[in-house]
Amino acid sequence: SCFAALPTTPDSDEEWPDVIISVTQLWPTLIICCEDPLGHVPPHSNVVRDHFAQVLSFPSATLFIRWLFMQDRGDILPRCVLLTGWRQARSCAAGIAAARGQPRQMRADDKRPALSEPLGDCAPGSTSIRAAVGYMLVRVSPGRQKQLSSRWASEGSVEGPEFYIASSDEEVAESLANLSRKMTLTVT
Repeated sequence: SCFAALPTTPDSDEEWPDVIISVTQLWPTLIICCEDPLGHVPPHSNVVRDHFAQVLSFPSATLFIRWLFMQDRGDILPRCVLLTGWRQARSCAAGIAAARGQPRQMRADDKRPALSEPLGDCAPGSTSIRAAVGYMLVRVSPGRQKQLSSRWASEGSVEGPEFYIASSDEEVAESLANLSRKMTLTVT
């Protein structure tokens, strides 16, 4: 069962709680941003089912960023892991950086909503603004893409969430499981 243990009958005249929280509500959301989402999730792996409450899929960075700009930001607990490919990684990272108050040059998009004001005690331009995405995992092919993405990460070009690179199905599965555990631990 995915629910915390609750008594089946009340032991006293106390009222039942108004809210029952599913354990899966503590699990993060996996966001997949690529044209072929199934091509990024390791086949024959239960990592998504076993570690994520839900999966959102966006076929392009533009649609992901529009969604991201509609989410709360500021003094929040990031609850999403982004899995993307090398092709979308830079645009996604720029969108996350913008949502965190670190403006970067982004492509114009007339349909992208304006960012909301940060929640909590986060002043605009503050480095303490957090976005919905806490971790970003980039699926690359071994070889040139791995070299380019590693250089991109080491040069400090990635602003926003913690950034990880995976070049095999095994690395993707292991990284997703580890990132989900890290996010779940921050809640409990």
